[in-house]
Amino acid sequence: MPIIGLAVAGSALVVALASRNRGTVLGSLMLVAVMATSVWPVIKSGESAYNRIRAISDSEGASLLKPHMLIADRWAWLYYLVAPGCGRGPSGGMEAS
Repeated sequence: MPIIGLAVAGSALVVALASRNRGTVLGSLMLVAVMATSVWPVIKSGESAYNRIRAISDSEGASLLKPHMLIADRWAWLYYLVAPGCGRGPSGGMEAS
């Protein structure tokens, strides 16, 4: 959800910025913040399911779980960096329509 959701929210933000509609930009920023913040429950649920999934996986699947978890942990900071930045709203120069 965080990766695809953030891609869709980012696309919506680009369209909103092109339309120069303040309400649409704020809505898109809120969507980006929600999608960026959603990484926390995704990582927590993944950590809690790790042992159960590893137990039922074959050897190839089990060997892919650890790198997947490490990638998620390595890039989570980027989502946490994006979320608060969206809470500030658009920078100056936008006129209300």
